[in-house]
Amino acid sequence: GEPLENVLCYVVDPEINSLLPIGIYGELWIGGVQVARGYLNRPELTAERFVPSPWSTIELGRGIVYRSGDSVRWCIDGELEFAGRIDF
Repeated sequence: GEPLENVLCYVVDPEINSLLPIGIYGELWIGGVQVARGYLNRPELTAERFVPSPWSTIELGRGIVYRSGDSVRWCIDGELEFAGRIDF
């Protein structure tokens, strides 16, 4: 489906933290003001999943993206296609 308004979605090669082109599957990273600060009382998991964004700025949120663990790709129509999990 399409990302919600004010939600920044990136399809990333998790090996090199690089954006991927349309049609190529990668990990979904989510940014914007709605992204949480981390997991409650889980500092190790927070450090792994909530990382500084190489692409967004503080004006678009806190400059943090959430590494979802979802495998997705951008479709030509601007929608994201979910394919499963990358961490299983």
